[in-house]
Amino acid sequence: MYYVYVLRSRSFDELYIGSTNDLKRRLRDHNNGKHFSTRRYAPWKLVYYEAYCEEKLARLREKRLKQHGNAKRELKRRIGIQPTMILSADTQSKKVKSGAGLTLIELMTVLGMIVIIAAITAPSFASIKRGVGLNNTAQEIVSALRVAQNRAISSQRPVGNTADPINYGVHFSGSTYTLYYGNDWASAGAKEAHQLPDGTTVCPTSATDIIFNRLDGIAVSSGDVKIGIDCNGSTTRTITVAPSGTIQ
Repeated sequence: MYYVYVLRSRSFDELYIGSTNDLKRRLRDHNNGKHFSTRRYAPWKLVYYEAYCEEKLARLREKRLKQHGNAKRELKRRIGIQPTMILSADTQSKKVKSGAGLTLIELMTVLGMIVIIAAITAPSFASIKRGVGLNNTAQEIVSALRVAQNRAISSQRPVGNTADPINYGVHFSGSTYTLYYGNDWASAGAKEAHQLPDGTTVCPTSATDIIFNRLDGIAVSSGDVKIGIDCNGSTTRTITVAPSGTIQ
């Protein structure tokens, strides 16, 4: 077996991507300083790896992760690496004390202003909430498309399938999207169905199938995937898959 692996420095905010046919030996070599490019960031820990039956497939995946920003960002998301937020001591909240209380009239005035502001902002907040939910759903679909593409590139077979590797695709219909193994939806083998959130649907103008070619990940069936709460209005999101396999 051949492996594509990701190491993370225990002392620095650094990742390293490589390939090998012996994971334990390669990790030991990195931590013993035998590789000049990683020596200064040791010690390392293994945080992710993928197994391949052919060396050329492992090399191809390693090259894609190193040269394609989208592939690397998706890998970071998969292994749970996110930007860290650092707060300074100056951001601590401060209490402001007042020497006088509020009269009944002042209190009623403040409460009235709160009610008016809430009435004005409530529709806007609901719209923002719908937009955020739709963005999250779109990102989940992008992740499913990348999984299908990565499986096609690595020629991954479903468990128990011994036939020659074929393509992977994602089928869109109504309120579901389904990742499948096959050259088209009609002949699909293994399927992984996902339900869209309540009220969200695949719009009628959307592509119904996105299919990725084995080994190179090119989209043999491409197009725009459009989802929405109101497909005739502004509450929609579109994911574009180019023939080259680019997903955005």
